[in-house]
Amino acid sequence: MNRIRFSGARLVSASLLALALLLPGTAAADEQVAEVYVDDNVIAFYPLVEGQLVFHVTGPCNYDFRKVYREGETPKWYLSEETIDGVYRYTLKAIPKVPGAIIEVLKRARELDDNSEVNELCREGKMPGDPLTQSHGFVVLEGRIAWKPGSLEEGFGGDLDGGFSSIDGNSYSGDSLQHGIPTKDFVINDDLIVDGSACIGFDCVDGESFGFDTIRVKENNLRIKFDDTSTAASYPRNDWQLTANDSANGGASKFSIDDISGNRTPFTVEANARSHSLYVDDGGRIGSRTSTPSTEIHTIDGDTPT
Repeated sequence: MNRIRFSGARLVSASLLALALLLPGTAAADEQVAEVYVDDNVIAFYPLVEGQLVFHVTGPCNYDFRKVYREGETPKWYLSEETIDGVYRYTLKAIPKVPGAIIEVLKRARELDDNSEVNELCREGKMPGDPLTQSHGFVVLEGRIAWKPGSLEEGFGGDLDGGFSSIDGNSYSGDSLQHGIPTKDFVINDDLIVDGSACIGFDCVDGESFGFDTIRVKENNLRIKFDDTSTAASYPRNDWQLTANDSANGGASKFSIDDISGNRTPFTVEANARSHSLYVDDGGRIGSRTSTPSTEIHTIDGDTPT
């Protein structure tokens, strides 16, 4: 049996996702939950972290598989006679262990309706972090797991007319991708009205739970770019971008407004900034660390406005 091995971080940067979504290669997800081994008919996940793992696979015709694995167990997904060709996506989520002492603190906070102790532990870095999530897409074609060959770092662009290879080395033409896999962008030559919420990004799932969100942008690299196509010199044409977090490993968790044309970032808010770090009230007064500025520019460092 032919076999290919990816590490978790490199798997999510591989061109497998590009084939599943029929887009150029994308940057890798930040978390590495497991090393992934792919055979002709099975994908196995060997955990790199401790704790429970929640494994979820979605696919064509409302396919939905979900299972919780205890620590030490290896999540696996098998092809079967019922598996149909198409695009699939898996999500592997590691649930962090919560020490007993932290559980007691959380109980007291709920009973007393007082989060001061929880907030203090959070500031000291003692609270468990958010669950790590590893997510990626893959393709099942003619009863095999298949992916687009090429550089893991560079990904690929263009269409699939040149075909691709499966793990067994066989080649397939672009025509064979027609079953269950969309091959073109959707172009709407009119207004688009969505009577509901919208999710945009590689990690949106069928049955997305929106809560109060009207628009959700969901993947491991989040950018909203304003690309001004004005050509006349007398028209403003600067390009801007809203950026959530750096894309590099070890980068900053922050929200920025980027001047793309000027290659500058004039505004940034780092994660965990204090509440009301900058506040403009209805009278135009500016507060720093206060939501009730009493002078034109009011900075709190102690109890004396300055």
